Amino acid sequence: MLKSYLKRDRVPSAFIFSGPDGVGKFSIAKELAKAVNCNQVQDFSACDNCRNCIQIDKEIHPDVFILRPQGKAEEITIDDIRELEKHLILTPQEAKKKFFIVDSAHRMNESATNAFLKSLEEPPLDSVIILVTSQPQTFPETIISRCQMIKFAPLTKQNLIALLEDRYHWDRKTAEIVSGLSQGSMEMALKIKELISDEVWMKLQEFFSNYQFLEDRTTPGHERRRIVREKIELLILAIRENLLSVVGGGGKVFKNESSTIRNKNVLVEKIEQLEYLYSALDSNVSPELVYRIAGKIWREVYQR
Repeated sequence: MLKSYLKRDRVPSAFIFSGPDGVGKFSIAKELAKAVNCNQVQDFSACDNCRNCIQIDKEIHPDVFILRPQGKAEEITIDDIRELEKHLILTPQEAKKKFFIVDSAHRMNESATNAFLKSLEEPPLDSVIILVTSQPQTFPETIISRCQMIKFAPLTKQNLIALLEDRYHWDRKTAEIVSGLSQGSMEMALKIKELISDEVWMKLQEFFSNYQFLEDRTTPGHERRRIVREKIELLILAIRENLLSVVGGGGKVFKNESSTIRNKNVLVEKIEQLEYLYSALDSNVSPELVYRIAGKIWREVYQR
């Protein structure tokens, strides 16, 4: 569908990539930019080796602009959209088409949304705009009507195993175990792989075992929020593996400690509590408060 749509050079391209977090929407947006601009593209597949592919992967390509929420409020502002508009009117420097990828696009504030609508009214033919979001319902109908909606769903276990083996060269056993933990999310699968190392697990343990995070007053608030979100996500994955070991659903892949809790219902409850905390970080809830509660859950699950 994306291939046929982008080949219509006579029409401007604007997309909404919608679906749950972690199903690869942003990654596919980058892959699309690579496929369109690859110097050695074959059958609409990027080579991953040419200058354009490498620069897009590293997010340093002069014609591929990536916009993310930032600042204390972790939002996309009208100033961000105005900066995007400046580049929108320019001709591509090296690419066939310019790409504007707005990650977590639902975090545009009201003034940014109104300004962005003007960008969608008459976008240049040499540009592709992609809104990546898990909450398309927050967009006004005026934006939705001007975009091609592409809905993403979690991968099947077998498809994810195949991707992990073929693209990332994982061994079959690890791919099978991780695919069972990641719930069809490639992004989650790659994060799970991080936990296999002793170093990552020790840092996670240290983060929740002491209170140095609470004493740090030099790190900006939005960065502290990001750190807590990342650690909670890893903790959820670790407890999920402990849950699977309790119910007999897979082998050991994390180099972490076993949970002191062996009751599957209690482990499910802890995971649900952490998922709620993770979601709360998208609001104005203090990251320090979330950290304290998550730390309590950590101690309940892992400390003897």
